[in-house]
Amino acid sequence: MDERHEAAGETSEKPKVLFLLNSYYGPFYDDGDNTGVNVVDLYEAFKVFEENGFDIVIASDTGDYGFDDKSFRDPAIVDETQSIFSNPDCSLMKKLKNIARLDRLNPSDYVIVYIPGGYGCSFDFPHAKVVQDFLYRFYETKGIICAVAQANIALAYTTNSDGQALCTNRRVTGCTWKDEVQNGVLNVMNRLNFYSFGHIAENIGAIFESPPVYVEDPFIVEDGQLFTGSNTNSAKGVAMEAVRAVLNYDG
Repeated sequence: MDERHEAAGETSEKPKVLFLLNSYYGPFYDDGDNTGVNVVDLYEAFKVFEENGFDIVIASDTGDYGFDDKSFRDPAIVDETQSIFSNPDCSLMKKLKNIARLDRLNPSDYVIVYIPGGYGCSFDFPHAKVVQDFLYRFYETKGIICAVAQANIALAYTTNSDGQALCTNRRVTGCTWKDEVQNGVLNVMNRLNFYSFGHIAENIGAIFESPPVYVEDPFIVEDGQLFTGSNTNSAKGVAMEAVRAVLNYDG
């Protein structure tokens, strides 16, 4: 563990985590549903950081966001999320109501940046210079970047001080073309000239690790400052591993 993370674990001040959302909300699916942020990726990690005493800030490059329609109907959490999103006084709703614009934040204020997935990432992150600049500056502070599923493409479009992508020569995981087939969006991806993170990662020299079993099981890869999850079911585990790294405990 580096000195920055040790200091966060020892100080009485709450360590801060930034949830970085993609700002796209619009058409994607063949049936007319919109995509955006995967609400399960957001909610499962939010619970972990909140329960472990982190100060949570939510931001996007524009200060806007929208939830992927299909993720919002995920049967695994639909009852819980309906209860939460109908309660304006819950902590998550308050954070979302006050979502920040990324260019108004200081990367050095945070020990973790957590990026939830959703196909909105493919619309936003390849072109969002504000996101790329923030992640570059945050990475230079030695902070941990967590990314899940489609969000991992942010690591491919952000370069380090050597001019290479953050994930070049790093072990990472994320969505593959098999996930797009399973999700019924491969034709949409092809039509939009979008590629899975697995394809992008291998083409820029990342060490991509495919999950041995598709979808049902979490699959997490850690390499240095990068904590990546292959799918939505990995969101909780990625957050927990980042908490352990920062707070230096084995719980």
